[in-house]
Amino acid sequence: MDFKDVYNREKNAVLYGQSVRFRIIKYIILFGIFTAFYAWRGFNDTLLLLAVLFAASLCIHFFFRYMSEGWTKSWGLYKHTSVDRK
Repeated sequence: MDFKDVYNREKNAVLYGQSVRFRIIKYIILFGIFTAFYAWRGFNDTLLLLAVLFAASLCIHFFFRYMSEGWTKSWGLYKHTSVDRK
């Protein structure tokens, strides 16, 4: 699989993996949580929290990619559905 195939697969997953409504609500909630954390602990702690959560999300992402062989086989609680929509 070349880079273009991987890129197109990931692009389709980003575009069609979640509904627009879900994404908007998700980001509003995350923004509210980080705003409250910033008001409570300050900028440095909020930046540290963002860095830790970003690193954890990358680890989880690549773990699921590894276990599902690049999203091509079912693994865990999830069933594989094609995201190659055009």
